[in-house]
Amino acid sequence: MNPSDGPIAARMLSFMAIKRQAHGDEIAEIAVFLAGPTQR
Repeated sequence: MNPSDGPIAARMLSFMAIKRQAHGDEIAEIAVFLAGPTQR
């Protein structure tokens, strides 16, 4: 799902703002934030 060294890696990186693949802990932090309580 995250081919950082596959044949289309350079093309995928050209669309990314930070020019690198995300780490698992970064994705987990976002998931926890989105699943958390809403502030209204």
